[in-house]
Amino acid sequence: MVKGYKPYNHNQIYLFPPAPQDWLPKNHIVFFISDLVDNLDLTSIEKEYEKDSRGQPPFHPALMTKILFYAYCRGVYSSRKIAAALYEEVAFVVLAGGNRPDFRTINEFRRRHIKSLPGIFVQILKLCEKAGLVGLKHVSLDGTKINANASKHKAMSYGRMKTEEQRLEKELKSIISVISISDALKNKTDKYLNQKEFMLHSYMVGAASKKIAKDMGFQNNGEAFIAGFLHDIGISIVHRYLHSNFAIIYDLMETQKLSFRDAEIEVNGMTHEEIGSFLLEKWNFPAEICDAVLNHHNPGKAQTSPSMAAIVSVADYMTQSLKVGELKLDKDNHLDEYTLGKFNFEKELDAEKFATKYKDLFWEQLEFVRFLN
Repeated sequence: MVKGYKPYNHNQIYLFPPAPQDWLPKNHIVFFISDLVDNLDLTSIEKEYEKDSRGQPPFHPALMTKILFYAYCRGVYSSRKIAAALYEEVAFVVLAGGNRPDFRTINEFRRRHIKSLPGIFVQILKLCEKAGLVGLKHVSLDGTKINANASKHKAMSYGRMKTEEQRLEKELKSIISVISISDALKNKTDKYLNQKEFMLHSYMVGAASKKIAKDMGFQNNGEAFIAGFLHDIGISIVHRYLHSNFAIIYDLMETQKLSFRDAEIEVNGMTHEEIGSFLLEKWNFPAEICDAVLNHHNPGKAQTSPSMAAIVSVADYMTQSLKVGELKLDKDNHLDEYTLGKFNFEKELDAEKFATKYKDLFWEQLEFVRFLN
């Protein structure tokens, strides 16, 4: 006799609608995050809305904070992917209470509250650590962990704890800024700029910059990642907001065989490094990052952080040398005298040999780049 199957009807109608909370284990982490955020002081965010009585009521700050933090811990950074999860994933649906802010609302929230969110996230990370939630004690952007370890060592002095908190808050602010900017500036691929190629290049230069900085003993290797990731942001800005100019630049490269740099100076009167650095300064990024972005093609001219500019320059050179994450559009890739001296290279051939040490890093990072797509 045939055993048969358990009843199955995907069109099953419930007499009493089930509560979404019942679809998750009682000890699911979203319940902890929800309770935790409900007890945090969100005044710094709430007061921003008290000034503006126009338009529709905004989504509750607690709701937005919860879904952003949970998304980051899950490795989901794209506002579009977060918005999709609010429809498709039970944990997000439960956390949001059925609310579904769209991707523009999500990105605008983190952009508007960039000064407040890092401090709030630090509070969450510290409480997660105290509760023993190892899986939630880091927010990761580049495949490494940002530990909330201010309370880990009982013997740590009060001054040391405050310094650690400030370091963590500063790094989180930079990370949220990078996520917001990269999400907001995502362009559609056209014949002038391949979006996936551009984002892959940005990420690879950032990852290599961080690893090189760490190997050289730099304590601010997190900022090296950000400088590397944003080094060509000026290209993305021109492509999106000055698209007709970008088309002319591309045409000059094709018809007159100009380099990208020469063509952009002729059309825009300035380079993409100058545009990117100017905007990063307006967005209150650290001076070291702005200076490295401005001078990553000529680190010897850097005023604030020539060493970081040299690191980004070498990382950029490595993507071209190894042909992993290279940006075919901008091939103006050379190492100036300062960079050669900083790394003890007698010639650029030495840099190519140096790059082979990091070949495995590039291939490993290709797996992680999924969040950029």
